[in-house]
Amino acid sequence: MGPRQIIANVKKRLPAWLLPRAVIFVLLAGLIYSGLLDPLERLLSDWRFELATRPASGTLTVVEIDASSLHKLDTWPWPRGYYAQAIENLRRAGARNIGIDVDFSGHADPGEDAKLANAIVEAHGAVILPVFMQPARQLDGSKKLTEILPNDRLRQGAFFASVNLIPETDGVLRKGYFALETGEGLRPSLAAALRGAVSPRTDAFYIDFGISLPTITRLTFADVLANNFDPKLVAGRNILIGATALELGDEFAVPVHGIASGIYLHALSYESIVQDRTLVRPSLLFTLLIALLVIAILGRERKEWSWVSVLAPHSTVFALAFGAPLAIQMIAPVSMDASPIIAAQLLCLMRTVGAELERRAREIFQQRALAARQHALVALAVKDSTDGIIVTDAEGCIELCNERAATLLKLNNPATAIGQSLTGLVPDFPTYPTERAPGSGARVPSDCFPVIQDFKLGEQIVEVSSDWTLCEDASVKDVAGGHIYVHTLRDISARKRMEEAEQQLKETLIAASKAKSQFIHSMSHELRTPLNAIIGFSEMISRQTAGPLANPTYTEYVKLIHDGGKHLLSVVNDVLDVTRLETGDIKADKEPVPLRTFVERMIEDRELDDAKQLHVDIPEALKILVDRKIFGQALQHLLSNAWKFTRDDGRIDISARVDGERDVVVEVRDNGVGVDPEKLPKLTQSFFQADPSLSRAHGGTGLGLFLVTKYIALHGGTLDLQSEPGQGFLARMRFPNALAAASSSPTARAVA
Repeated sequence: MGPRQIIANVKKRLPAWLLPRAVIFVLLAGLIYSGLLDPLERLLSDWRFELATRPASGTLTVVEIDASSLHKLDTWPWPRGYYAQAIENLRRAGARNIGIDVDFSGHADPGEDAKLANAIVEAHGAVILPVFMQPARQLDGSKKLTEILPNDRLRQGAFFASVNLIPETDGVLRKGYFALETGEGLRPSLAAALRGAVSPRTDAFYIDFGISLPTITRLTFADVLANNFDPKLVAGRNILIGATALELGDEFAVPVHGIASGIYLHALSYESIVQDRTLVRPSLLFTLLIALLVIAILGRERKEWSWVSVLAPHSTVFALAFGAPLAIQMIAPVSMDASPIIAAQLLCLMRTVGAELERRAREIFQQRALAARQHALVALAVKDSTDGIIVTDAEGCIELCNERAATLLKLNNPATAIGQSLTGLVPDFPTYPTERAPGSGARVPSDCFPVIQDFKLGEQIVEVSSDWTLCEDASVKDVAGGHIYVHTLRDISARKRMEEAEQQLKETLIAASKAKSQFIHSMSHELRTPLNAIIGFSEMISRQTAGPLANPTYTEYVKLIHDGGKHLLSVVNDVLDVTRLETGDIKADKEPVPLRTFVERMIEDRELDDAKQLHVDIPEALKILVDRKIFGQALQHLLSNAWKFTRDDGRIDISARVDGERDVVVEVRDNGVGVDPEKLPKLTQSFFQADPSLSRAHGGTGLGLFLVTKYIALHGGTLDLQSEPGQGFLARMRFPNALAAASSSPTARAVA
């Protein structure tokens, strides 16, 4: 009997609903027993450790033989008197049991061994020394574990525990143990010995790597040796002493942490025992029963397919496969296997999708029987369409033309157009690119389709959308290679007229904007010349250059004229600069500028109020690569703002520094009234006022920070603003790659 006959007999004897479930179960069992699901299970287990975290018990302190201790105590191996002194210091601080993961099997200096032996005896059994297990071949060829104990000088008064750590086949250490069976009997692990009770159990357990390593208290060996530690971190606790320095090589691959020192794996094993977190996995039979239940639920036949009916149960099972083991592990020391459940779900999903694909394939054959009827319906829809539709073959001969197309193209009768050349009937009809296949007279379409073209037919503008398809109808497949072209026609005359009107409006607006800019640009000379004259003559009169004024009141009036003229000139300059920036007339001509000297000269040229303090904190040798005039204007605006909004007894700071390798940052900070942070993004908009009321205390056009942003942008830089009401204002200008020279010794100077 062949395999096919066996399968046929099985199908006959098993119910139809049972066979697919049985196949899925057999496949799942094969995946489990072959170990193919182990990598996925390990990944899920590590993921649960990352989520189900918990702190250490606080009953253990790790004393690290770390790199800093090796550096401070620059001999290795260390004299054993060091360990003796460390034990004495820890015992005086109130330590309970002291476990040491250091090899003492070899003989050292007798005096040093004597110091350590005395410290062990005086600890009265509180010191746990390491025992290393190694497999040794016996005379009969068998292997058994052989113990390597500390040398005989150190054995009196000490307790011994195994420090072996056993990784799994993939090289990752996941398990701890209570005790190992040796030729001399049970040898407890270091973690179990620290716990204080020697367990007769020899089974391994999964270490709870969800216990947070940073929460385990740690001290360095050098600090313990020097008695330089807080006794509270030791009193009443168990102590583990071991290597954490990379150069000592006691490292293991572990879940979650990647690499961990052996001493911390003993610590995690201890914490797992103390917190009753020695994780176990359920039996394989229990896992198979759960997977069988999943298969029974998800493997049922579906009469009607819908994404909701498929995804809802699968999503629920998938969520439970992830969430239930996590919840159980957080509550109890149990690590549930989730990979068999996920694998069972995927197999059921593949079976469901496969059955649905098979059902749809059958539907395709049924749908082909309806093709003729659908073809008739399409023809009816084309006939009554509000768009004109013309179908031609590859040679351009009309095969179909509806009433709307005949009306648009001014054809008398659509029926008489069938079989005639489209370009022959309508010479202005847009042509479309085609090319002839090699060795054939048939034309095939080019890669530029679909094509949308317009053409004018009398007063009408007709939009033609052309595309092609390969006709599968056997009756026309041999004609012109089976390629047909479909042209959709639409009267867009009204839309074109609207577009032309919109374009004319845009051109009108652009022309108006250009005229405005040209007007302001041309008014530059006409506005500045009289203003400069007003300012100059009023300044001469106020200084009484040509002689004293008879009435002192005139001096006050002249000063008002002078100040008003200067303010008006500043406003005019700002407005003109806005225009020049919009038209692109301002360019940055960069040169190295000694920043401190530049700022100090600028301050000297300004008329400043003596009641306010101005501090400059800029390195002497710092040179910035900027346009001298544009940079000065930006700084003038920031300084004017700071001076305007600072109290009479206030302070203004101008500072600069080098950020990164070549960026230069210039800051202007004041302790004035400040601004609401919500208004900061709007301050750089043109003509924006933080206080728009006519009764505001401070004047201005709202162009200052707008211009500063534009000036800095000409240098490729940015402006950052920071402020709080009543907390002052900070303006930070960043100029990228603008360092010309820098000094490492900044000096500060205060200017009253």
